[in-house]
Amino acid sequence: MPATNILANLFVTLYNNETRRKGDCVILPTSKLGIEVLKTLQKDGYIGEFEHIDDKRGGKFKIKLLA
Repeated sequence: MPATNILANLFVTLYNNETRRKGDCVILPTSKLGIEVLKTLQKDGYIGEFEHIDDKRGGKFKIKLLA
């Protein structure tokens, strides 16, 4: 299994979906740090609602973008 930087993956996925004017995006895998980062981004008004989906394989975030 390759090593992945979960935070870098989170920000790159958000950036790519934002530049493509997508309404929402799915980010996987998840982490506790990722949840805290998303809460901070939501509180500061950078993203809309998000939810954690537990699929028994690392989980997913479904995020509503504001663009």
